Amino acid sequence: ASGMLFCVVILLTLVPVLLGETSLSYLIPIALMDVIILVFTMRMIKSQSPEEGRRAMRVMYISATLGLAAFILSRF
Repeated sequence: ASGMLFCVVILLTLVPVLLGETSLSYLIPIALMDVIILVFTMRMIKSQSPEEGRRAMRVMYISATLGLAAFILSRF
């Protein structure tokens, strides 16, 4: 279920792109964040133990937070 939700998050980040309301300052941090989320979602799905899954989730949350911070800072 978590993997599906993270895929939805990635799809939602594409909405501004499809609407043509983006700039390079949006695309770079969001694309980086999407790649990190995708990679660690795959690691979470393939994890063999709860510990591995938790580690992947932590990295995803940290990357999402950093991506959000980069986006906010790019708006200033």
